[in-house]
Amino acid sequence: LFRKGPEYQSLSITWLIGFQGFRLLIETFLFHGLYSAKLIPLEMTILGRNPDLLIGLSAPIVAFLWHKKKLGPMVTALWNLLGLITLINIVATAILSLPTSFQVFGHDQPNIGALMFPFVLLPAFLVPAAFFGHIYALDLLWNRNRSGKVD
Repeated sequence: LFRKGPEYQSLSITWLIGFQGFRLLIETFLFHGLYSAKLIPLEMTILGRNPDLLIGLSAPIVAFLWHKKKLGPMVTALWNLLGLITLINIVATAILSLPTSFQVFGHDQPNIGALMFPFVLLPAFLVPAAFFGHIYALDLLWNRNRSGKVD
């Protein structure tokens, strides 16, 4: 799936997990600010259909427990899969909340915030960063677990 050079192999699973903590800031400051400003619907917040805040909250804890070898590869992989599921959920909710002919959520308040600068950077950069962080972690967990070199 990825070029497996020395830089890739030296990535820290602990760092990749802890990195997901940025989602806490996104959910807390941006989404609730955007919701308060009536730029996104309730469904895109923790009060609606978005449990992404829980991944951001748990990321430092999971990273710490992994680093201290209190979590095994299976639990850590499950956490990363859960992170991917919550990410796919919020992306789908955001798309289905856009003011389009296929809008499903947020008819009273569509998702117009994601179309405005600087919030357009969320789907352009931060969502892919979160996605690939989970994919890299899962790939490293799989390969290192198979080779017996889990960090």
